[in-house]
Amino acid sequence: MIGDRSMRKLLFFIVSFFLLSVAVNALDFNFSISPEQKSIKTNESAVFKLTVNHNDKEDRTFEVFSSDVIWDVRSKDILRVSPSGLSTDLHVKPLNLNPGVYGVPIVVKLFGTNELLKKVVILEIKSANEKEGSYLPAVSGVLSLSKSIDPREEVVIDLSLENKNIKNIPSLDVKLRSRIINVDSKTSLGSLEKKKLTFKVQLDKTTPPQRDQLKATLFAFDEDRKKDYQFDLLPSDYEVIVYGTELAEDIKIKKQFLKTTKEIVLSNPGNVPLTKEYKINKKGVSSFFTSFDPKPKLFNEFYVWTVQLSVGESLNITQTTNYWSLFVLVVLILLAVLSYFLFRSPIVVSKSARIISTKEGGISELKVILHIRNRSGKKVRNVRVIDLIPNLAELVKHFDVGSLEPYKVVLHDAKGTIVKWKVDEVEPGEERLIYYKVKNKLSVLSGISLPAAVVKFETAPETERSSKSNVVCMEF
Repeated sequence: MIGDRSMRKLLFFIVSFFLLSVAVNALDFNFSISPEQKSIKTNESAVFKLTVNHNDKEDRTFEVFSSDVIWDVRSKDILRVSPSGLSTDLHVKPLNLNPGVYGVPIVVKLFGTNELLKKVVILEIKSANEKEGSYLPAVSGVLSLSKSIDPREEVVIDLSLENKNIKNIPSLDVKLRSRIINVDSKTSLGSLEKKKLTFKVQLDKTTPPQRDQLKATLFAFDEDRKKDYQFDLLPSDYEVIVYGTELAEDIKIKKQFLKTTKEIVLSNPGNVPLTKEYKINKKGVSSFFTSFDPKPKLFNEFYVWTVQLSVGESLNITQTTNYWSLFVLVVLILLAVLSYFLFRSPIVVSKSARIISTKEGGISELKVILHIRNRSGKKVRNVRVIDLIPNLAELVKHFDVGSLEPYKVVLHDAKGTIVKWKVDEVEPGEERLIYYKVKNKLSVLSGISLPAAVVKFETAPETERSSKSNVVCMEF
């Protein structure tokens, strides 16, 4: 454990020392060159004024050079720069170049590091063999475009040209170059003519945001000398902006019977990758019948997708709300209820009993009541009521006034006494009560159970149906 702690402290010290060293070595410096444009002959060197400044408290050494090998660049003095800065002459000499106007890239670098800065100066090179006033091609120009470019819109580039002498230039090639712009054009310039060219460029809409520099190079062909003269204009800096930082949503809804399908297309309309959360509110009961593809996460009553889209990519989400299962369930319930009312027995029979007398602490005599009711809207015919009296009891053959007497009583050795009643018809909604008494052969101390009565009847000719009553259990 102690060794691990020591190792962590040592690692922390090394990392801290490294970061401190980087912070100390990082130097803020700048330089300037004046003038920004000069004119020389092919056998001459251009002399500029170079000024270098830095923010260090000690002297620092710099080096100066050109990133283009066609130029010989040297400073008059060694660039040992004090905290107060240094100004010196900068000599720039072309190496075997044709007359023309060139952009010369000048680089100043902090010695021993990778820290550097770059600037461009314009150098016009004239022929050393021509007399003053001889008519060589001489063209100047200014390039301009918007500093901020939206790649969805047309880029307008203006190029102002001027023929600096009276010699006509019948063929002038124009080349515009950057990382994302590539334009070639051809024009002409009359004697001392000024001309403005406008170029319209449509970029790829998905061009990523970036800083860029547009350069313009002119090539004037001299018919007399049969050669091209090159002219480099000052480049123009611009930036492709960021746009479309939100998801684009396109929804198409298709409705069918009890089913709704929603096609959601999420796309990245911008020029940078997007990572966004897309939410759909969870709505009440309908959520039980809704499904998604792809499946979301559920968070705080919202369906949530984490959408990661590169430039130009899209994601399809299908939301399906289907009530067919609910519809089928409702239909089944309705069919069950309808079937119940259609096929239920129109005759309802219930059986009850009460104790009339007791003997020796037990039940000796009962009154049994059969309640018959026609609950249908149709007449029921040939109604026969059949009840069973257990062997422990016997039927009392004296019936109350108004009570329907059985038309048949059958004694069965195993089952007991079978009693039958007959009713020709029972009107819709009519109720019938049948009373009879039973007497126990022995005094029943615990209780007695009376089996269910059965009612048989006809709802149509030669169509017999039946219905059962409840079982009666009498306890004492």
